[in-house]
Amino acid sequence: MSVTSGSYLHGTAPEEQARLSILNELLNRAALRELALRGGEKIVDFGAGLGQLTRDMARAAKRRVVGIERSPKQIAEARRQAAAAGEESLLELRQGDVQEGVPRAEEGTYDLAHARFVLEHVPDPLVVVKAMVRAVRPGGRLVLQDDDHEILRLWPEPLGVRVLWGAYMRAFDRIGNDPYVGRRLVELLHAAGARPSRSHFLFFGACAGEPAFA
Repeated sequence: MSVTSGSYLHGTAPEEQARLSILNELLNRAALRELALRGGEKIVDFGAGLGQLTRDMARAAKRRVVGIERSPKQIAEARRQAAAAGEESLLELRQGDVQEGVPRAEEGTYDLAHARFVLEHVPDPLVVVKAMVRAVRPGGRLVLQDDDHEILRLWPEPLGVRVLWGAYMRAFDRIGNDPYVGRRLVELLHAAGARPSRSHFLFFGACAGEPAFA
C-alpha cells in the first residue's frame, strides 16, 4: 500500500470504525467533563471522524455543531450513526481539510474550536492550530486532545508488545505524522498565537473485570 505525507494511519475499514466507536465510548464522558460546556456555545469540531463526540458536544451546548472531516467514508458512517440515534439535527458535517479551516466568512465567529486525535495525522500540526485560532472569536476557546503514544503501559505486558508498539510509532513517522504530538500541545497553542491556560491528562485505561474492559 502506498501512502502520502500526512496519511491517516488507521484507515476507514468497518472493523476500524467499530474500534474507534468503542474508543469514543471509553473517552467521551471524560472529554465532555474537561470541555465544561455551559450551553449555547457555537462549536466547530476539526476532524469530526465518526461524529460521536461531536454529537455529545452538541447535546451539551444545546445547539448544532459543525464538524469538518476529510474522509467520505467517515462522514457516511457518522451520518448513519446519527440517524440511528435520531440525532441528525445535531450535526452539520462538511467534507473538508482541517488544515484549511472554516470559510473566511465564518472566521472569528466560533466560541470553541475543538480537535481530538487529529494533529497526530497531519504533516504540520501548527497549520491546523492556526486555522483553529482563526475560527474563534476574540476570547474564544481552543481545545486540543491528542496522543503521546510513548506513554502506553500494560501490566502484565504481553510478550513482544513493546516491539510491536515501537513499529506502530515508527509507522507514524514514516508517513509524515507525529506519534508524540500530545506532548507538544501547549507549544503549538503558543506558536499559533493563542494563550494556553490549562494542560491536563485524560486517563483511559481499565483493568480486566471493569464493564468497559470485559
